Order: sequence, then structure tokens, then C-alpha cells
Amino acid sequence: MIKSKQEKTKISLRAAVLLVIGALVIEYLLLESPAWASTQKYLASQAAADYRYKNLVFNLENYSISLDLLEDTQVHITPDKGEELLFNVYFTNDTFSFRGYIQLWRLEDLEYFLTSSRYLSPFDFISYSMTNLPNAAANGFKTAWSADFGEHYISGQEFWWPLNSTEHVIRLSFFSDTKEFPEKLLPIIQHTLDSVKVKSNS
Repeated sequence: MIKSKQEKTKISLRAAVLLVIGALVIEYLLLESPAWASTQKYLASQAAADYRYKNLVFNLENYSISLDLLEDTQVHITPDKGEELLFNVYFTNDTFSFRGYIQLWRLEDLEYFLTSSRYLSPFDFISYSMTNLPNAAANGFKTAWSADFGEHYISGQEFWWPLNSTEHVIRLSFFSDTKEFPEKLLPIIQHTLDSVKVKSNS
């Protein structure tokens, strides 16, 4: 009788373990499936759309640049200029703890410039990647990186693309004081990236 109860207990315990393992496997498959990833991307885009944005327009000598930034983002046009950097806007957002730039550059060879910048940089990179932007016709690049600054970390995502096959290049950058770039910022960045419009004034 006692033996029978022990066997039943073992069977019940085994069944419970198998049930837990089965549930974990199903959860893993759901979370890793393309359908789930697609659903998450859709929900993230919907969340970004629910945020309040403001549209900003900057009129330059040769171009008009417009983009959407979160409504509570502080924007500063700086006097930084040179042979390569033609226009610079610095923005910060305390709510989501990020900062960044929208800039206009003059670069003869964008890919060479980005590759050289990486190896000449004094940053102690933890990770670094450079990939083509989805729109192949734009010949643009996305750089994503994380760097160790000793007492703190900085991670960034930057987007560079030339304008109409000219030497003029747009740079849109986002930075966070974190070792890993925050996923919560990705839909916000995508919205801002999609909103960028550049018109020639010539």
C-alpha cells in the first residue's frame, strides 16, 4: 500500500515536471517565433505612434530639413561648423534619457569616413557594427555601438545617408548612458527616422 502511494507520488511529480518543461518549451517557441516577433514589432510601433511628437523644420542655405521628435525633447541649434560639418542640432530628452544629433555633413566617401572614424576613435568599444540601411538606393549606413568610458558606459545608434547622390550627408544619432542600447527607444527612433524629409532649396 505504501509502495503504491510512493509510486503514485513519483508519477505525479514526474508529470508535474514534464508539464513545467512543456510549458517552458511552448513559451520559448512562442517568444522566438517570427509571428511573435512580428507582433511585438507591431505593438512597439503602435506604442511609438501613441507618443506625442512635434515636427521641426530647419531652413538651411541649400536645404530644408524636417523631422519629428518627442514633444518634450529639448532642441539646441549649435554654431558648430567646419569644412565637413555644415549644420548641427543637438537634442536631449530627460523622460526617456537619450540625446542625439541631426546634422548635415559634406563627405566625399561616406563608407571610408565611417570606417576611418571607428579606428581613429579614442573610444574603448565593447561592441561595434556597421550595416547598410534597408533602402539600398540611399547608399546609407547604420552604426550601432557601445563603449566603456571608465566610470560609465555610452551606447549609440547612428544613421547616415547621402542626399541625391551628392557629397551632402544627413546624420541622425541617438545616445544613451547605458552599456546596452535600450530597446524601448527603438520604435521612437524608427518613427523619427521615418519622419526625416529633406528638400533642396536650389
